Amino acid sequence: MNARLAGAALLAVSALEGCATIINGSTQVVHLQTDPPGAHAEVFGQNYTTPAAVELPRGSTHVVRFKKAGYEDAERVINQSMSGYVFIDSLLLMGVVIDLISGGFYELEPPLVQVRLNERLP
Repeated sequence: MNARLAGAALLAVSALEGCATIINGSTQVVHLQTDPPGAHAEVFGQNYTTPAAVELPRGSTHVVRFKKAGYEDAERVINQSMSGYVFIDSLLLMGVVIDLISGGFYELEPPLVQVRLNERLP
């Protein structure tokens, strides 16, 4: 009986490896908004018009560049922070490794990037 219980426990813990990747995934949707709307936004080599919802890899920090005719350019950084699911990975080293490689280890902050563009002076 004890061997079966130990085996079941080991199987359950093994299933949690890479937990943050399974729950979070390796990408995250980040929302970009500008005042005024309709600005050009460039992030991770992709171009968007605000407002926009963009899917970004969790495994790196991102720089968003905003441009709109008649307004000063703006730039914002989307940083990584440790996911709350990582505590489960601490049970097994392999789970941490899987989540670090996939990016599931991280969450992107802020999930909503809001920028007020300043009018360019003549």
